[in-house]
Amino acid sequence: MNTTKLSKAEQDKIVNEVWSDYRYAMEAKASLHDKWRKYEEYYKNDQWKQSSTDKNRIQPTINYIFTTVESLMPYLTSNVPDPIVLPIHPDAEETASDLTKIVKIILEKNNIEKSLQLGERQRLKFGTSIWKVFFDPTKLNGLGDVSFEVVDPVNFFIDPNEVDNLQNADFCGTSVKRSVEYLKRRYPDKANEIVADQMSNEITVYDSEDEEDPRNRMATLIEYWKKDVENGLVRIVVAGDVLLRYDTDFYMHGKYPFVRSVDYPIQKSFWGMGEAEQLVEMQDILNKLLQIVVENVALANGQLVVDKNASGIRDIKSLASQLWKPGLTIPVNDINSIKKLDGVMAPSWVINLIQMIQKNIELVTGVSPLYLGEAPGSVTAASGILALQEQATARVKLKLQEQGRLIEEIVDFIIAYAVEFYTEDRYFRYLDEKREPQWIQMNSDDLAKRDENGNLIIPEFDVSIAVGFDAPMSRAYIEQMAMQLHQMGVINAVEVLKTMNFPNKEEIIERLEAVAELSGQLEGLPEEMIDPSIQGELAELTALNIGNASLPGGMNVLNTNSPQDAMEQQQEMSPQPTDPPLMSSSF
Repeated sequence: MNTTKLSKAEQDKIVNEVWSDYRYAMEAKASLHDKWRKYEEYYKNDQWKQSSTDKNRIQPTINYIFTTVESLMPYLTSNVPDPIVLPIHPDAEETASDLTKIVKIILEKNNIEKSLQLGERQRLKFGTSIWKVFFDPTKLNGLGDVSFEVVDPVNFFIDPNEVDNLQNADFCGTSVKRSVEYLKRRYPDKANEIVADQMSNEITVYDSEDEEDPRNRMATLIEYWKKDVENGLVRIVVAGDVLLRYDTDFYMHGKYPFVRSVDYPIQKSFWGMGEAEQLVEMQDILNKLLQIVVENVALANGQLVVDKNASGIRDIKSLASQLWKPGLTIPVNDINSIKKLDGVMAPSWVINLIQMIQKNIELVTGVSPLYLGEAPGSVTAASGILALQEQATARVKLKLQEQGRLIEEIVDFIIAYAVEFYTEDRYFRYLDEKREPQWIQMNSDDLAKRDENGNLIIPEFDVSIAVGFDAPMSRAYIEQMAMQLHQMGVINAVEVLKTMNFPNKEEIIERLEAVAELSGQLEGLPEEMIDPSIQGELAELTALNIGNASLPGGMNVLNTNSPQDAMEQQQEMSPQPTDPPLMSSSF
């Protein structure tokens, strides 16, 4: 909406409302900002920064927070969830099938892999990740398309009274620091009013943001959302004290364009709990114990008491730096002017306490040595190790379920935006099962029906998200079990291949099924009734499965022989007629 239609008094009232709600929300989560700053420092191994310990003392760390987060990341991001759009009535079968392909294309174009890396790492460190799913009118040279991004939880604010469902909040939004030049380019109609400000203290949290811009060219940009009975979904954009945009009925779906994902939910709290929150205290204790051990190792070699005047030694610091050298000779005026004190070893209970804390960290996080690729004690059998791995990833499965719910909400937004904004034909290219390019044409009329007033109605679809099956340990466990069942004769080779992520497995399965079908047709038939063409086809398919380079007919280890080679192989392997033996006699 053009803000010039609003009086100056009306604009000021709107700006004051935005800043009032913003400060109210930020004050409610101020303590979280302090925690998140600390968790980020610990993740980066800057764990002594907030300690009152003398900075000249050694400051050792074993960074369990980083290890825990990064050990879980591969299980959450190595395989992108696979969304499937399902119809709720038979007439929408084809539309749902096309939507499934389109949704996957949109996810890929928005670099879902990178977004998962950012979002899941935030979820593990801070307990909550926020995703914004919106329609970007600047994409595709002004045609526009669906977009999404991960919002730092520091920059997101929400009505503090809402503790569960984001869509029930009275308001929510984001705040970021932007350069004045950027804002003037983005909002040229307000360029003369935009000025730098110093109102971004609430979102200046991480140590990388501690240094202020010496040019003082930054302004605080707030995007504020609320729901109104008369005006629907309202979007307000404010930079400092300037109202940049006031838009009503912004999206047809009427929802806040945000999705929340939590690591561990907290009772009656919108914000979740991450891995770092459970580890910080134990990490501090462990670091202090390590400090004791390392310092005691240094003290174990003993310390020197030097009489500077009697010994004649002037540069004691230089001497101290050489004490580690074997056979060191120290020239002194008086041998009694230097005395070595007995060293002190660290108590054994300190070492035991360190080991106990390390074990407790494993129990709290659920990240056992299996995650790090270490052998699980006395278990050596592959099946036993895989079973332990499967049990160890139980928590990961819960995190994957939350990730599936996140992707499901994102897909719902994508469909809603397609209905509202795909007013022109859109074309999407994908590869079919044979890796051949195919095209889908789609517009809003193909997706949705209209009511009696001609308004589009967003259709309902069920969204199924496949997650967890491709988790590395789960897949290895399933493949191992499938091989054992095959060896026992319970399932055939085709069923084993179906469980595996094997290159070209679809082609191999199709060939094995064709061999089984042809073999079934020939089984039990007298030799004279067997069709030679079926025999030839069976021989061709069988030859494609053999990789012995010494076979006749041009077979090789890469299975690149032609059908003609296979037929020649069949002929060479068939019984050949023999001439009657020659009679001989000796005279």
